[in-house]
Amino acid sequence: MNKVGFAFCLFIVYCLPAHSQQNEGEEIEKLMLLGKYREVIARLEQRQAEVMELSAEEYFNLGVSYQRLLKNNKALKVLLEANRIESQNQAYQMALANSFVQTGQPAFALGIYKDVVYLDSTNVSALIEIGKILLEEGNNTGAEEVYNKLIELDTSNACFYRQLGYSQYKQKKKDAAISSYGKSLEIDSLNTSSILQLSKIYFKDEQYEKTYDLIRRGLSVNAFNLPLNRLAAEVLFKLQKYDAAAVQY
Repeated sequence: MNKVGFAFCLFIVYCLPAHSQQNEGEEIEKLMLLGKYREVIARLEQRQAEVMELSAEEYFNLGVSYQRLLKNNKALKVLLEANRIESQNQAYQMALANSFVQTGQPAFALGIYKDVVYLDSTNVSALIEIGKILLEEGNNTGAEEVYNKLIELDTSNACFYRQLGYSQYKQKKKDAAISSYGKSLEIDSLNTSSILQLSKIYFKDEQYEKTYDLIRRGLSVNAFNLPLNRLAAEVLFKLQKYDAAAVQY
């Protein structure tokens, strides 16, 4: 065989399969963007049957597709494989941690989210998830630290201040909580979640007029907000406005 023929054979053996795999990867990415997760799963499961082991990126795409279709146990299995191959990829770590949450294993998820933050202290998504888990665990001191960090990264986020206020109130830091809820409402004056939490604090302090004024603001946004309506009725009852309280109920 002459040199030209030999070179052509090498091209056929090595280059064409690689080119075909690249095209397949691009097709998978397009399907992911279009939300065609069932098709992604079908293609990647078929490929896995052919080659036995997928690449880290393929495991990741397969895992995310399983997640989108709520096949959480399958997602966890393949995302573990993606992280085994590339253990420092933050996207893969986040997807794996999310799967642990979805399968009811927040303790494992927390460790992974913390690993992500260790590698990138500005990863807001990981910090948000850490804050959620800590609040659910009742670790309000830890949650307060996380939300303070989030506020350092983004001072314009009303939700961060609201969650900070919640963690502070759970620690009986009432004045700090009021301040945090107030800052949340400075950013988003019609945030009904912050309005409700702050109203509850004023109500417990027997500041009924102040409570009712705040509740009215929330009801102007959503007149059918059930928790606000219930609290409004309780306030009116305390103010001895019994007829109005009955209507509110």
